[in-house]
Amino acid sequence: MKRQKIAIFGCGWLGEPLAMKLMQRGFQVSVCRRDPQQVERLKQQGLDAYAIEVDQAGIVGDLSGWAANAELAIVMLPPRSKTQAGDVYIKQIQQLVIGLKSQAITKVMFISSTGVYASGDYQLTELSPLKDGSPLVAAEQAIQAAFSSIVIRFSGLVNENRTPGRFLAGKQLSAGQTPANLIHQADCIAMMTGLLAQPWQSNVYNASTENGPSRAKLYTLATKQLGLPAPTFSDEGSQPHRCVSCQKLVQQLDYQFIYPDILKWLTDET
Repeated sequence: MKRQKIAIFGCGWLGEPLAMKLMQRGFQVSVCRRDPQQVERLKQQGLDAYAIEVDQAGIVGDLSGWAANAELAIVMLPPRSKTQAGDVYIKQIQQLVIGLKSQAITKVMFISSTGVYASGDYQLTELSPLKDGSPLVAAEQAIQAAFSSIVIRFSGLVNENRTPGRFLAGKQLSAGQTPANLIHQADCIAMMTGLLAQPWQSNVYNASTENGPSRAKLYTLATKQLGLPAPTFSDEGSQPHRCVSCQKLVQQLDYQFIYPDILKWLTDET
C-alpha cells in the first residue's frame, strides 16, 4: 500500500534524519531549507528538496512543489536565535500558516519546546502553566487554530554531535540542583514516527527523558568528558522538582526509550 506524502518544513539537525527514516519506511517525503547549497546536498541524498524561506513579509520559493499531494506537514521552525525579536518570529509563523492553508495541507505536526512552560518548582505536564508573552506559545496557538495539529514539546536535544556542556565550560552558573531535562535525537525520531504510524489525533505531548540528573552533575561530567574546564554551580535559584513528565506520550505509544539515561549515554558515548 502506498503511504501518504509528508512535507517537512525545516530539514536540519532533526528534520534530515527524520526524512531519511520516513523514506525508509515507505513514506513519500518532501523537505525544504533556506540555503540553496544545502538543498542541493539533500537532493544528492535522494530527497525531494526545495529552497524555501519564510519571513515576516511572506514566503519565497516553490511552496506548491514542496506541498504537492501532501495533506500533512511537519513544521520545524523555531526562533532563529535568542536575539530574534518575538514579533518577527510570530509574523513568520503567521505567513507560514497562510502559505500552508493555500495548499492542501490540513494536518500539522508542530515541533515545539518545553521552554514554553512558565517558571516554577513543579513537575511539568502538558497542562502546566505556559509563559506569558512567549513567541513559541503564540506559534503553537496559531498552528492549533488553523489546522488539525499534534504539538510535540521536546526538552533539550542531544546526540553524539551535540553533546551538552560544550558551551558551559568554565562558567559560573546558578540553579545547580534543577534537573537537566534532555532527550536523544534517536528517541525524538522514534517518537515522531510512532505517532505518524497511529491514526491521526490532535494533541499536545511532552517528549523528554525523565528523572534526569541535576544540572550540576550532568554538565560537570559533560565538560570533563570533553576535556574542558567544568562549570561552577551554586544552588541559588534551583528548582529541584522541575522535571518534565513524558508519561502521556509514553503511554500513547507504549514507548521504551532508546536512551533512557542521558548520563549513562554521555559516559558511554564519550
